[in-house]
Amino acid sequence: MILKYRYVLMSLTTIIIVVYVFFTYRNEPQYMRFIKYTETYNSTHIFDLKFNYIISNNCTKDGAIRVIQIVTSFTGNVEARSALRRAYPKEELAKLGVYRVFLLAMLKPGVSEVNQNAVLDENNRYNDIVQGNFLENYRNLTYKHIMGLRWAVTECRADYIIKMDDDIVADMYSLMELVHFKSNTNFDLLGYVFKDMRPIRLEAN
Repeated sequence: MILKYRYVLMSLTTIIIVVYVFFTYRNEPQYMRFIKYTETYNSTHIFDLKFNYIISNNCTKDGAIRVIQIVTSFTGNVEARSALRRAYPKEELAKLGVYRVFLLAMLKPGVSEVNQNAVLDENNRYNDIVQGNFLENYRNLTYKHIMGLRWAVTECRADYIIKMDDDIVADMYSLMELVHFKSNTNFDLLGYVFKDMRPIRLEAN
């Protein structure tokens, strides 16, 4: 008799737990849910690097380049690129031994007022754009980054690569002083570590 009641009690407890978990899970924000793992890639070939350049520039003709500055930029952010060019003109960077390029991708029609012809005109004027034949997308930022590194290695060999976004204006003079100071060290990667930071989770991302 005791075993029978114990069995019934365990069954009811299990049902209550299942119902509680079901409704709690259903009401959770999307970013807090568990996501079922499915292997959607070939583990032996994670990144497809067979994309082509729509626009590419070769910096070897510009003389001795010490540092390559690759700037990730959304193709429609014409104003941001213009602001960086005004802050540090190409001629000023050349005096520091720096060559800057903006990393762009392809836009879907209607996403921005900027079309491909405008991008071509911009590059013809400044000769500082590297554009891949993949779409502008948040998930393609990795491809854009890899594209910049590949371009830097194959088209513009230099001692250092500075990676930044188009919404950042860095003090290039201080950076170059740091580069000269670190020239005799064994540092391969230099950056700033944020300690004890938590990720900012946004449903929009």
